[in-house]
Amino acid sequence: RGKVIGVMEVINRREGVYGREDLEVLEILAAQAAMALVHARMQRELQAAEKKISALEEMKANFVAIASHELRTPLGLILGFATHLREILPAEQRHFVEPIIRGALRLKELTEGLSYLENFDRKEAILETTTVNLYVVVRQVVEELRPLADEHRVTVEVVPGETTPLVEGDQAKLTSALRQVVKNAIQFNKPQGKVRVHFAVIPGYVKVMVEDTGIGIPQEDLERIFDRFYQVEHHLTRQHGGMGLGLAIARTLIEAHGGQIWAESEEGQGSRFSILLPVRRQTLSRKPEGEMV
Repeated sequence: RGKVIGVMEVINRREGVYGREDLEVLEILAAQAAMALVHARMQRELQAAEKKISALEEMKANFVAIASHELRTPLGLILGFATHLREILPAEQRHFVEPIIRGALRLKELTEGLSYLENFDRKEAILETTTVNLYVVVRQVVEELRPLADEHRVTVEVVPGETTPLVEGDQAKLTSALRQVVKNAIQFNKPQGKVRVHFAVIPGYVKVMVEDTGIGIPQEDLERIFDRFYQVEHHLTRQHGGMGLGLAIARTLIEAHGGQIWAESEEGQGSRFSILLPVRRQTLSRKPEGEMV
């Protein structure tokens, strides 16, 4: 309102001046014409913005794909030679190699995570479905993360359920998803803290719960912690490492199996992450009765 959009020329074929009714009709026509012009202009701007966003997304996807591919080979060489050195070096010198191996493993996990996300975005990911024992998977994950737990002085407990938690799924991808969640619970815990993983088998589904006694998550951040690159801590003041991809990777892999993942937390009181997976791989449209987020 009050902004000039254009000029409308009107020719009066009758003798005399315009009357009040004529002016009212012209005002209505001018307003409608202005609205149509503004709408058309906004539509063009929106289409241009969408093209720019699409081009940026394509550039990002290509960068991630190329970077992941190019890093994979040198990382394999670094890990291979560093691991060999650790085996042949005297015991008192092996600690020199450990930081190399840890750093390479961290980069390897990052590149694999980016590759997972990119493949699912492009709908190129393939799930190699087998019968997966989630209890066994979690025990393996906990053993892998034992050095990290020891470093953070965190105790991890895995509680077997009354029924074996079996699902149909891609074992490697489910392992990666569970590793991200358990790792998150360890990293954001307190010294002398605890992580507890337990299971529940309900009709048609298996539920995995990862509880920790850590720092907790503010309520305003709960909805965003599964977003890519989102971190609760400010990047200049945060005390924990990572790029904010772990939980995003976990959600992508869980949802690819027709499952869901959500978090409940109270700041300063720890968190509980729940993963719900269908026994038979399917698209999960809603949670079964009694399961509330």
